[in-house]
Amino acid sequence: MSNHDWHSIDDEELYKILETSPQGLSSKEVEIRHEKYGANKLEEPEKTPAFLRFLSQYNDPLAIILMLAAVLALAIHPDKPGDAIFIFTVLTANAFFGFWQENQAEQAMDALKNMAVSNCTVLRDGIECDISTRELVPGDIVRLEQGLNVPADMRIIESLRCKIDESALTGEPDAIMKTSELMEKDTILAERKNMAYMGTVMSSGRGTGIVVRTGMLTELGKIASDIASAETPKTPLELKLESLGKFLTYIAFVVAVLLISLKIIVSLGVENINWRDLVLEQVIIAIAIVVAIVPEGLPIILVTTLAIGMRNMARHKAIVRRMKAVETLGSTTVICTDKTGTLTKNQMTATDFSLLNDRFDVTGKGFYPEGEIYLKGSEDDEPILVNSQSEIYQDNLEYQLASAALSLCQNSHVAVVDGELITTGDPTDLACAVLAWKIKGDLEEFQASNPRLKEYFFDSKRKRMSVVHEFNGEKWLFSKGSGSGYTDLLKWKVSNNKIVNLDEDDLTKFNEYNDKLASEAKRVLVLAARKVTEDDDLEDEISMES
Repeated sequence: MSNHDWHSIDDEELYKILETSPQGLSSKEVEIRHEKYGANKLEEPEKTPAFLRFLSQYNDPLAIILMLAAVLALAIHPDKPGDAIFIFTVLTANAFFGFWQENQAEQAMDALKNMAVSNCTVLRDGIECDISTRELVPGDIVRLEQGLNVPADMRIIESLRCKIDESALTGEPDAIMKTSELMEKDTILAERKNMAYMGTVMSSGRGTGIVVRTGMLTELGKIASDIASAETPKTPLELKLESLGKFLTYIAFVVAVLLISLKIIVSLGVENINWRDLVLEQVIIAIAIVVAIVPEGLPIILVTTLAIGMRNMARHKAIVRRMKAVETLGSTTVICTDKTGTLTKNQMTATDFSLLNDRFDVTGKGFYPEGEIYLKGSEDDEPILVNSQSEIYQDNLEYQLASAALSLCQNSHVAVVDGELITTGDPTDLACAVLAWKIKGDLEEFQASNPRLKEYFFDSKRKRMSVVHEFNGEKWLFSKGSGSGYTDLLKWKVSNNKIVNLDEDDLTKFNEYNDKLASEAKRVLVLAARKVTEDDDLEDEISMES
């Protein structure tokens, strides 16, 4: 089933190929497909047994040289095992310590993987039910809701303003609006707007999809397979130790040959010499020189140093699985990496908030709703703190409408439960919600007391979204979007708590400030509002936003 171009197949053919229906699969068919396709999870490379991982700690040129020297010393003088015991003790302690550190990292990785198990809602036998995502099979009908992870590769068959964050897969920071419409066969993966992929996240809206690929057959599975099949190169430290080991082996061999040769040459004229004892004596001396040349304390020093590095990385929430990889970071000159979701969190933070004549600074970072609003004064004046308890703007209609637009004209959710931040929604909406939280406090009560009556979804032509809400006992339309989307729409302003005409000077001031913020590499959103009258038709989007 993985070879079809699912994005270019119509719904009727889709049901036929996947042998499913709008009511979902039957329980019996699910069992058959479980046997055929297995669990919906990414396979992991077969783990190396613990005993072999322990032995791999001895796979080091310096350790090998020392072990050979210890074995030779023990074989030649079994009655004097002191040196051999010392060398073996040091190497074994070194191996145990290295194995323990790497085993700790493995256990931490396993714990993280076990935390990733989640559930999803599927339609089976015509009934919706919650199951583990691992139980999904091709042909399942899955309900997609805001904030949930997409559990498998699926074709979208119904989209209610469904937007998906694909940054983890494609690196695209903006959520993609999904549709059930057919795509051209040669459409590239990042532009297949009727497909949802495992590992991505529902930012907003709702949708329904048919599972077309699971587990290692998904796009994410292909990436995982490529990574697993790639050979792990040796670290710079391993290469240096290998080179050092070869060099010391060569030196030790040359010294041993020279010692034995010179002693033999010197002893050629001596009578009644025991050649066996002579050679053994020189071999012992050569072994002693080898042990002296090879620093037996070096392996334990290396392991201790690298272990400290692993601990320091762990404190910064970075788990290093191979101990010697720690040193590689010190040798790195260029790092080629994806930005969104890797170096950044795909989180935006509002730093400036402006009315037509007032400017505010906003503190805080990310989506955590902690921060303050400060009214900017002149260069000599101290900024004035403005928050939900402040009386400065409590009766200011312009400020109240702007904060209401931030609170109501978005489809995200921000909550702090037991000190843990929980967010769902599009990054832009979340940034607005967090700013509204900083202005008004917890939004749940405010949103509940000002219910939504209508929503005009964002699209790329209008460059804005609008909503109609009850507000202060009246109906108001609130809108937010790109500045260019309001060029011909802005006609009024609030002045002294009265709605009056917007003049050319106001528009010039608005455009200049918009350009100033844009020149600072800031993303600018415009907030607008108008009162809804009895003559307005809520179904007429164009007239409502005019």
